[in-house]
Amino acid sequence: MRFFKLFFSRIAIVALVIVLQIAFTSYGIYYMQNKYPLVSGIMSVLCLLILLRLIDYDEPASYKIPWITLILIFPFVGLAMYLFFGNCRMP
Repeated sequence: MRFFKLFFSRIAIVALVIVLQIAFTSYGIYYMQNKYPLVSGIMSVLCLLILLRLIDYDEPASYKIPWITLILIFPFVGLAMYLFFGNCRMP
């Protein structure tokens, strides 16, 4: 009984949905890279341009280093996150 209560709790369902979303996104990126190499090339050039802009940006290193690391490790996800959240400033 306790197992079913834990399994069907909101946290477990949300965690499962997040894992499924990450899996589908990862498969989509993998599929796009193999099916359309031009898209992969364009994204690589865009990542490089964003990295060069970020390095030249007049901000403290504590702001730039996490973004550079994220973009270098996960180029597609890091680029999308930077384009969405990169220009937001903490108050």
